[in-house]
Amino acid sequence: MATTWDAGEKSAMVSIGTHALFLSASGPGRKPGAPVVLLMPGSGSTVDEWVGVRRLVTPFARWVEYDRPGLGRSESPVARPDAISAVSAAGELDVFLKKAGVAPPYLIVCHSCGGLSAREFLHLRPNDVVGMVFVDANTEKSFDGGNWPLPYISNVMGDLDWNEGTGLTANQKLAKEEWEVVLKMQQDPQHHLTEAAESQGYKASQTVLAAKKQFEKQALGDRAISVIRGNAPRDLQRMYDAGVAAGNGTEEDRRLFREYLESADEKDHLWQEEILRLSSFGRLVRSTSGHNVQMVEPELVAEEIRWFTTNFFFFLSPTMCFYDRYIFACGDIEWACFRQFCPKNTLLRHVCGKKMEMEPPVSRPTLCRICLELKKKTERIGELKSHIRRMKREGSQDDEADPRNDFLIATDLQRIEDLREDLVLLQEHATTSKVISRFNAVDEIDKLEDAHDAINDERVQFQKFAKTLALVLEE
Repeated sequence: MATTWDAGEKSAMVSIGTHALFLSASGPGRKPGAPVVLLMPGSGSTVDEWVGVRRLVTPFARWVEYDRPGLGRSESPVARPDAISAVSAAGELDVFLKKAGVAPPYLIVCHSCGGLSAREFLHLRPNDVVGMVFVDANTEKSFDGGNWPLPYISNVMGDLDWNEGTGLTANQKLAKEEWEVVLKMQQDPQHHLTEAAESQGYKASQTVLAAKKQFEKQALGDRAISVIRGNAPRDLQRMYDAGVAAGNGTEEDRRLFREYLESADEKDHLWQEEILRLSSFGRLVRSTSGHNVQMVEPELVAEEIRWFTTNFFFFLSPTMCFYDRYIFACGDIEWACFRQFCPKNTLLRHVCGKKMEMEPPVSRPTLCRICLELKKKTERIGELKSHIRRMKREGSQDDEADPRNDFLIATDLQRIEDLREDLVLLQEHATTSKVISRFNAVDEIDKLEDAHDAINDERVQFQKFAKTLALVLEE
């Protein structure tokens, strides 16, 4: 059933009892069953940081955004808590959406600490979230489970301006007046109090979320997710350099900060990659910006949203096979080719993805060749069977065995050997790739090898039978 927020451009203050929150909706009217893009910004962030993304998304998708209590245009509760947790933020959003009448399904777009709240919302409304786009989102393991900002990092950064120090001011793509609104919101005293309360509740939020074991349970099932990894370690490196130049922090603070930076990039990659475990179907995209991807690369965020919304109804199709899912996750190969040449519910599902930092476990030519060979080998078996049956029927009339039979068998066996070389290469790539932990590629490759071993065994039997038959016919 359509609601007042399903069409047209509108914004309003919506009361949730003790205070009212700002809500805005824009973009094309929702089609029946179509998801709405629901924005969940990071700690201390407002919807004003997302103007560039919204501008790119609203031509093709329904967009809904809101400011949390004490941020942006939203009111603060009369009794402001000292610590705001991800659980409380998700619970408040749940009540807010019901009060406003913004109906599911939801495609959640979350950033930074908003990743924790988004996953708590998923816990509350598991059947209403049909997909998620994580924009350099935090997890229960971010900062090694420590409370952000870590004390020694704060000491070295001192009073330095984050926007200037990280290059955000120079690289953000908002219009001048839009950027001024962002800065104005960041300087609001109420904003600072809310941001401090959210930081105070951060560590406890990680602990509570970790206990839910969403990664182990694959909380999103097979619903699509996209993980956009920014370069937060680069931002921290820039702030470290600026802080040291300004003389901030003790030698111990600087040493601890340096030690953190030494492993920051590797850890951040693992944290971001682990988010993919929420679903059996997702992809990892690497941005070229720092942590605030939404302001520096809004087009990248919009593209990941488009990837989901464009294919949403196809994702739900019961006829969608694993190869189709592979192609959409990869986004780099003509899926129609696979639908034409590959049997459904077979092998090589989810082997690699587009724009991953790691080398894909198999190249496009190799993958296509393997898939096409599967089809060719299957057809060749049928040809050999038909040929041998024909030889049986006509054997008494033949003066000699058909020499083409041996030629066909020899040629086919050589192709099998070529294919097995491809399989070895594929397995080597897969077993050395981090993708293996996400998609269980080894199991799939084992199945593929078993299938080809069976084909090879059957062909060997055909060869023996054909030679025996040829000898009989010669007699």
